[in-house]
Amino acid sequence: RASDAVYDARMLGLPKMAVLGVQHMFAMFGATILVPILTGLSPSATLLWAGLGTLLFHLITKRMVPAFLGSSFAYLAGYFALAGHPWSPDFHPEMLPYACLGVVASSLLYFVVVAFSEEGFKYLVLKVGTWRNPEFNCKFDGVVYAVAVSLGFALWENIQYVLAYGFSTALIRAVTAVPGHACFGVLMGGWYGLAKRKDVQGWNSASRLARVFAVVCPALVHGAYDYIATNESDLGTISFIVFVIIMFVICFYTVRRLSNEDKYLEEE
Repeated sequence: RASDAVYDARMLGLPKMAVLGVQHMFAMFGATILVPILTGLSPSATLLWAGLGTLLFHLITKRMVPAFLGSSFAYLAGYFALAGHPWSPDFHPEMLPYACLGVVASSLLYFVVVAFSEEGFKYLVLKVGTWRNPEFNCKFDGVVYAVAVSLGFALWENIQYVLAYGFSTALIRAVTAVPGHACFGVLMGGWYGLAKRKDVQGWNSASRLARVFAVVCPALVHGAYDYIATNESDLGTISFIVFVIIMFVICFYTVRRLSNEDKYLEEE
């Protein structure tokens, strides 16, 4: 419930604040100090860009999401394969720029080429088909329309996968990719419905910004989903399962909250 939310850590009291601080210290130490030490990169540069990235994140989210952006352990195997371990005699620091280029390339693949192109296509179909529809008169309608478009895309995508890899692929994707597309649709629809509400209220700038988030937010989650799904290690499998469960829980909560708070756009 919104009334249970903690917006100031001081409300927790000193003991809980201390535990939370220690937990955050260990998490951020691994993300900003341990990763560059293991790979041979510069810890100072990592701290600098982690800080700048966090400031940009808070600027975009208007300080609504308390988070710190650090490094990822996901690319350690790639760094070790190219450059070796910094403490081994086979370490080749001259190969680190190529490893960094690989990180950038994989990010472009999962987040730009795949995620943004797919979510952008869904949004285009959604916008053309529903924005001026007179039946679009509630904020929650945006979620319904977006999920419908996403599931239609998932059906088309699954047909392609079945034709290429066989029927067994459809069984796996039925419990992963199809619900995943539905979750992406929930994220898109929440922002899309908000954009429609702001448009009805005459807040054109806010409506345009919400439409941008209607593409960016599901695309980022989609890109993270695709990246984690391609990690074939045991840790990658566990991470994927945890990621999917968290994504489902968040989307279920979002649907329930938006549904309970839904009103006609003219009434808001």
